[in-house]
Amino acid sequence: MSDVLEILSLDVDADGLCTVDAVVDNIVVLYPASRLDPAECRPALCRGTFYISDDEVIPVDEQSQREYVADAVLYWNVLDTSDEADFD
Repeated sequence: MSDVLEILSLDVDADGLCTVDAVVDNIVVLYPASRLDPAECRPALCRGTFYISDDEVIPVDEQSQREYVADAVLYWNVLDTSDEADFD
């Protein structure tokens, strides 16, 4: 389970597929581990998905919603937020 710091969007489609864009803590390795030091990680903008059943309710308050999403999403995809357009 990864810690969700902030949920930017949470959408549910007609089939119950939830798509979440969130800032997730310790998801990207900033410095790899060495023989002396552990790896240093940082948060990143990610997208994850999960299904909910018809009778399931997503919490409304922020803290509970972040915890719910952190438990529900099994794999986070890191989104590329770099500026890809270069018009020099």
